Amino acid sequence: MIGFKKLAAVATLGTSMALVAFSGPANADGGVHATNYVATFSNGTTQFKVRLVDADDVAAAYKNLNTPAGQSRTIINGKIVRNGGVDFYNSPYTWHLDPNDLAFVDMATEVCDADPRDVENGTITSDRYCPWHQKVIKIEQVAI
Repeated sequence: MIGFKKLAAVATLGTSMALVAFSGPANADGGVHATNYVATFSNGTTQFKVRLVDADDVAAAYKNLNTPAGQSRTIINGKIVRNGGVDFYNSPYTWHLDPNDLAFVDMATEVCDADPRDVENGTITSDRYCPWHQKVIKIEQVAI
């Protein structure tokens, strides 16, 4: 039979692990590691992915992921790279956002708001993409 202290220790460990997983990876000083992350965004119908290389962007993505429904969240605003290039994480699209030229912002102009398919088919002619209704649904650490 498991004693109360052992059960409490297991419960505490499980809670601690869940909190770490929920809040995102951290380094010794409490900051987020910035290398090799991909965030998946969704509006409930379509998805796209963005590679994150900056610690502030990774932290902002986790904040977006953990913001409850109905609360205001930041939106991503990034420079569109239309030739596909080396960033193959945004498949099946032939475009991606430049990981060195993006930010999570409180608001953006309507000219860059659209569905990922609108970027793909050329409806969005702006060099920036800022989908207002996309939410981070997953963040993965990846090998590049």
